[in-house]
Amino acid sequence: ASFGKLLQVLSTPTLLIDRSHTIQFANRAFLSLTDELDPVGRELSWLFPDPQQARVFGMLLEKVLGARRPEVRERKLQLRNAEIWGRVHLRTIRLGGDQLVLVQIENLTAQKELVTIQKYKKLVDIFPIGIAEFELVPPLSGDLPLEQRLDKILDAHLIDGNDEFAKMYERGDIKELIRVPLGRLLPAQPRMRDLY
Repeated sequence: ASFGKLLQVLSTPTLLIDRSHTIQFANRAFLSLTDELDPVGRELSWLFPDPQQARVFGMLLEKVLGARRPEVRERKLQLRNAEIWGRVHLRTIRLGGDQLVLVQIENLTAQKELVTIQKYKKLVDIFPIGIAEFELVPPLSGDLPLEQRLDKILDAHLIDGNDEFAKMYERGDIKELIRVPLGRLLPAQPRMRDLY
């Protein structure tokens, strides 16, 4: 009971799985990861909509149970109602007379997305032509008449870009143009309307 309470307060999504691959315990962090879908009493394969991923984790579970050595895997996980990039830690534990596998999932999604964004930003920064990213708030509705859509597009604000784009407007740094609407950066609105 005290071990279960300890696992319950962990912020890391945690499961206990028995030899028959049945989930015996899922903590609150795991339930919040899967939108409160309670997996207790279900087989491990239920967590994975992709049968291949379910097989891989079933084999990994058997390996951990057989060798009694911890395993760590990092991969994209498609769980019920959740898709994350996770680092999965598996280790055997003995609880009473039962041998179980403790599974903990570190959610690395935010870190992976940050690395991807940083790589994209580096590429944009070294590109020899001007590149800019604009944001429409709120998003553009396709139901609007053409003239209103064009006006909304011209109201889009610059949120990022490279210094080559800033140089096109005689600025030294793209930060000087952040929040400037597209309509102010395009000198000829009628030409923009012709292009649309």
